[in-house]
Amino acid sequence: MHGGAADWASTYLTRLGATPAMAATAYAAFAASMTLGRLVGDRLTAAVAPAALLRGCGLIGGGGLALGLIGGTPLTAIAGFACLGAGLSCVVPLLYSTAGGLDPARPGAALSRVAALGYLGYVTGPAIIGGAAMHIGLGNALLILPVLATLLVIAAPVVHRSTGRHHRQAKARSNTTLALASSDDTTRPTGQVLTPEFITNRIDHPVTELEGALR
Repeated sequence: MHGGAADWASTYLTRLGATPAMAATAYAAFAASMTLGRLVGDRLTAAVAPAALLRGCGLIGGGGLALGLIGGTPLTAIAGFACLGAGLSCVVPLLYSTAGGLDPARPGAALSRVAALGYLGYVTGPAIIGGAAMHIGLGNALLILPVLATLLVIAAPVVHRSTGRHHRQAKARSNTTLALASSDDTTRPTGQVLTPEFITNRIDHPVTELEGALR
């Protein structure tokens, strides 16, 4: 969606009869609203559930752009691309955060897949819109972007489930660590520092005793 706005927004306004300066305003509005959304994105993420935020982003971006394209004037188109930028501003951070939480032990694997898919869409998206414009016109072809934004609304619950699983795993690890620390507090000598080596010895010692008994 970013690539579609970057490559086709100004061209679309030119075909609506806008001056070159006004046509350039379309992508400027898109980029400015996205930047503003990124600046307040952390506060929104802290105040709103991830699934609800992703759903709202899809509605703002897709609905705003669709109305702007249907309006058929340069001003409505500029407003539509501004809505698209605002809607997409929090999407990438949310998706990266969710991907990193799928497997906390190896976050890089999921993040690399998401990044690769993102770059693939950035490269192929404008070409798809251009091919469709040859048959149905650029204004109708740009409606592909609101359709894709609607998919964010449909897929929003996935972010909620992934985030919830990540929090449950983190809580379980925290509870396990606290239990080990509490157990060791009752047995370790006074002044003994709770180090990883000490915890490992406390775990290995009962295992060694059990192996000796089985022999």
